Parts: sequence; C-alpha cells; structure tokens
Amino acid sequence: YSAARSIIDSHLFPVAVELVSPVLAAEFQSMAGSDSLLLVRFAGNGCAVKFQQEQALALFDSHCTSLDVLRDDDSLWQKVASLDFKQRNGWRVSVLPASIPSFLESMSNLLGEGFNSLKWHLSVGDGRLRMFDEFNGKLDQLTENADYFGGQLTVACAKSSFQNRPATMDLAKRIKMNLDPNGTFPQASFR
Repeated sequence: YSAARSIIDSHLFPVAVELVSPVLAAEFQSMAGSDSLLLVRFAGNGCAVKFQQEQALALFDSHCTSLDVLRDDDSLWQKVASLDFKQRNGWRVSVLPASIPSFLESMSNLLGEGFNSLKWHLSVGDGRLRMFDEFNGKLDQLTENADYFGGQLTVACAKSSFQNRPATMDLAKRIKMNLDPNGTFPQASFR
C-alpha cells in the first residue's frame, strides 16, 4: 500500500492505482508469489506518460520486488475491470481513501492471517475493496468495520431477478455499447 500511496501523493496524476492480493496477483502473472500486485496507469501524450513512468519507477525502487512497464496494457486493464464475483458470497466495501491503511489493518485483524490468502482488489484512489471470497459468517463485524471507517458494505449473494427479462437485458446491452464501445468494462457493470 505504501508504494501506491506514494504515487498518489507525488501528484503524478495517474488515472488508476490498483492493488490486488497475492492470490489474485498470481492469477494475473500466472505464477505463485507472496507479493501483492500494484497496477498504475498514466494517460496523456507520449512525453507526459514517459515522464510519469520515470518518476513512478524512481518512487517504486525502494518499495517493490520487481517492476514492469507495459506499453500495450489494455488487455490487463480489461481483465481487472472484468473481475466478477464468482463465489456466492462475494462482497465489496467502500471507505474514504484516507482511511485505507487503518481499514486494511482492521480487515487483517478481523479476517486473521488468511487475509492475504484471499482474492481481493483495492482501488487505492477511491477506497473500493472488492473481495472475491466468502466472508465466513462475519457479516456483522464487516458491517461495523465499514461503518467505523465511514464506508459501506455491499454483499453480492444472488443474481438479480431481472436478468431473465429479455427487454431489460437488451436495454443493458444497448447502454453498454453506447457508453463502452471498446468493451473495456464487463457487461455486469451495466446491469
């Protein structure tokens, strides 16, 4: 998290700063590891992006075990955007970005040593944590934890009943095509 925060504090103006758990990072990198994966995306003209990357690499030098700069990263960002709740009890929490370090510490205390063995994705810039594993019956504690940090807990337990309605799905597809013609975001984002 400290590397992600240093990027935001450096005023390099990234368009995305995302942190994924070690388990999810292993899926992205197709190799086992014990480190989280930090994804940073910059936008602008070529010179501006190159400057931002150089500055970011200098900041990361002391925080990261390995660094890669991807020129064509669209497929990676599409994969992040298309992460879906595959488990019946997937959940997400939104907290104030300034509360993220304390919130992560409290989540680690609540969920124990296994927190880093779970699949999660954190949007550092806006404080959204998506968890792809079950909450193991700790719904009340998770709700209290989110409330304490001025956030909100959302639990995805079942598919929406309107998905079987053809007119609704047709409308969702038309909205998606107009708002996302390149297919960057998953269809589920438009339901």
